[in-house]
Amino acid sequence: MPSIAEIDPFDVLIASVRFEGHPEVAKPRPVVVINVDDDALLIVAIKVASHAPRSWCPGEVVLADWQSEGLACPSVARCSKLVALEWRDIKLRAGRLSDRDRREVERALRELYAR
Repeated sequence: MPSIAEIDPFDVLIASVRFEGHPEVAKPRPVVVINVDDDALLIVAIKVASHAPRSWCPGEVVLADWQSEGLACPSVARCSKLVALEWRDIKLRAGRLSDRDRREVERALRELYAR
């Protein structure tokens, strides 16, 4: 497990993510780091899924370089699905988004959250 000082925005992590409707249940899944709060040992991340992007879900970004980013299969960053992770939730650092995928994720985040 990496130290919190070794985690940066746009890193791809495998983390124990709790289910939205059942927070007592969690499963390991990939996430993309958006922000790291070193003082609180808290990480804000985007959920990553293996399904195709869904037209009715805004902010879904196909990760074109999924293999070099440490993902096991073709993946989509679900920018509308932010998750707060505690340090103990982090299992491993899988990789880092390519510049191309980082730009697409940043664009989707701006479209969703910039005001």
